Amino acid sequence: MSLDRTNIIRGPCMVELGSQKFLTKGDAVLEITKRGFPIETADYGKIEERLEDSEVKVRFTPAGVWATALNAVLFPHADPTFGASIFGASDAPCYIWGQDDVKVTIAAAAITKMPSIFLSATKTLFGECEISGVLAKGTTRVTANSVFTVGSGSYPALTSFDRTAIRTCRYGFVWGSSPWDEIHPEAGVQVDFNMNLEPVKGDTEGTIDMTLSGVEVTARFVPLTQTLANALDKMLIQGSGGGIGDTFFTQGADLVVTGPANGDPKVTVKKAAFVDSFQSRWGGGTKRLSEMLLRAQRGITSGDPDPLFALETVGV
Repeated sequence: MSLDRTNIIRGPCMVELGSQKFLTKGDAVLEITKRGFPIETADYGKIEERLEDSEVKVRFTPAGVWATALNAVLFPHADPTFGASIFGASDAPCYIWGQDDVKVTIAAAAITKMPSIFLSATKTLFGECEISGVLAKGTTRVTANSVFTVGSGSYPALTSFDRTAIRTCRYGFVWGSSPWDEIHPEAGVQVDFNMNLEPVKGDTEGTIDMTLSGVEVTARFVPLTQTLANALDKMLIQGSGGGIGDTFFTQGADLVVTGPANGDPKVTVKKAAFVDSFQSRWGGGTKRLSEMLLRAQRGITSGDPDPLFALETVGV
């Protein structure tokens, strides 16, 4: 039998979650992982493996469109509720629309990695995100299509694509009062979101849910125009506020990054405090200040926790 090149499966896709369709910057990857447990005997050793659990994940980097509805899907945990299911009371399917009109449906999907945000004039906005799938609610593993389905579906039309919605711009960076009310970073600011998830497993069905147990938000940048004294003062390891047991919360200030034009991003990391370590370098070809890491601190207002971050659009 001859090999027909037209039968080789290939081509890009569009990913849909929460009724929002995402163009990808590069490849989208569907990864299905099986985990087995061994069956062993003293006489024969390991004679086989049997299914213990499985994972279904979709990874991709969004093209960089900044829109409120898209952001609500990509970043669902600005004001997280810990101890809650990330999959919710009803299944939210994820669709992978192949340009070859092959459609993969993940029955119950949720964001398990919020993408980093790159706020820079020379980078598109997002890093890689991850969507995970579990068993559809009310089904069992031995039910057909209970985790995913491969079928057909027409690739969505791109007639509404607007290249200007992929935002890159010259941002303004403010972190509290002078001299940090005008920051000039070496390569913009990177905001990262770390989610802590606890799998919920049943003996007969494997992983059926995930519980959100923590969210950490950090921002990192290399300042170009602040002095060494400015940076060391922000460390607060001596003097007022530098005592053992003093709180980072009162040391923090909102880090606000704003684009100049309507439609540009405005990103706020709440009560961002200078944490961890900092290095200063002396050398013939070395900048004096190294990367600064800020971490969001969560306030409490009238007994209710405040958001860790806010994503807005200038002029909206």
